[in-house]
Amino acid sequence: MANIESATTADSTTTKKASAGRSIALVGAGQALESFDFLLFGSLSPQLGAQFFGGDAVSSTLNALAVYGVGFVFRPVGAVFFGWIADRVGRRPMMLLSVAVMALSALLMGLMPTASVIGVWAAVLLVLLRIVQGLAFGIEAPLNATYNVEIGKRERLGRYSGLIYGWVQLGLLTASLVAFFTSLAVGADAMKAWGWRIPFLIGGVLGIIVLIMRRGLPETLHEAHREEVGAGAAAAEVQRVQPAPELEGSQGIWRQIGRHWLALVATIFVVGGVQILNYALNVALPSLAQSQYKVDPAIAFATTSAFSLIIVILCPIFGRLADRWKVSRLFIVSRWILVPAAFLLLLYAGSIGAFVGIMLLGAVVLSPSLAIFTPIGASLMPTQGRTAGAGLAYSVGVAIFGGTASYIFVWMQVNGLTWLFCVYGAVVCIASIFLYQAAVKKTGLYAGQ
Repeated sequence: MANIESATTADSTTTKKASAGRSIALVGAGQALESFDFLLFGSLSPQLGAQFFGGDAVSSTLNALAVYGVGFVFRPVGAVFFGWIADRVGRRPMMLLSVAVMALSALLMGLMPTASVIGVWAAVLLVLLRIVQGLAFGIEAPLNATYNVEIGKRERLGRYSGLIYGWVQLGLLTASLVAFFTSLAVGADAMKAWGWRIPFLIGGVLGIIVLIMRRGLPETLHEAHREEVGAGAAAAEVQRVQPAPELEGSQGIWRQIGRHWLALVATIFVVGGVQILNYALNVALPSLAQSQYKVDPAIAFATTSAFSLIIVILCPIFGRLADRWKVSRLFIVSRWILVPAAFLLLLYAGSIGAFVGIMLLGAVVLSPSLAIFTPIGASLMPTQGRTAGAGLAYSVGVAIFGGTASYIFVWMQVNGLTWLFCVYGAVVCIASIFLYQAAVKKTGLYAGQ
């Protein structure tokens, strides 16, 4: 009888692991798609700027990067509104809605008329679609982090986080490869004229496929809350993991967020520190190389593809390391590494060799931080208010720091102030370390270690 019970328990555990693994894969696929669609705009900024704004290459690229930043401004709005719904209704409906909106907006971007056809209205439509993307993408990343925390085990938090961010980079890698092969196939002139539409259309079609796949995701909201209430108090004595409050209405959600204001501030800087450098390398540097230094688009896209491939490979590795070494410890060590790494950007002055070297080395030093930064905010918040609170902080951090990084870096580099951008990135990284430690000391952790 004991052997039968043991076998049954083992089978149940294996089934749960398989179910969790499948769900994480579906979450990651959606994240990859949304990253593909959302960040494709930044990669194609030189081409979009020429078609929707005109003027010289640098100014038109800056205009496109400004519109790129508009999406980040609306991410907090989407995170708060849709996060509030996710914390009351459930995670699954919002995960379906966000993918559907991103797929539709990508298709419309690939089909919309340019300034040569409808004049200034082309830029207006571009901004509106970017706003819609910002609202949808605002909930995706924090919702995925929440789902990761709730569906996985504490001892596998780093592993699942690394896998999900590996999917994010897979989306970026796919976007770079699609842009690269499109540019290679049609040529630089055709890419500027109409070839930029092809990646957006591909993103829309992929979105429909992911939407269909995501329909099988299980709901985690109430199950996660029951687990926290049942086990939180005991775990708190051992790991300083706090027990969750009883599930309340919308006022309870905002009350919990208000109580954890320091966690919100810490998450903003945790996200901001890594995203300043991520967007500077992944979007700004390739855009600058193409617009100011006339690097062939195929070379730029090939390099960004290699950048993403390195992160795809390393993120799951660092995620597993985090589970063995503690997520919090790897976060602090990897964040200190980013402080001197910010000054790598000073090495670029137009050389193709320097461009490639900075991108590839940057991918290596960014990987450990990227692998585990998403669950940091979610681990600082209880189940009730987790998606809305972590989503608000995540989106504000990306909007303030990540969304502006591309424009600020290009502008400062053109004006000889690259050193100031490097100092800025380093200071935000240092601030994120001390704010995170202060938040953990004040309210503890609700998940992770």
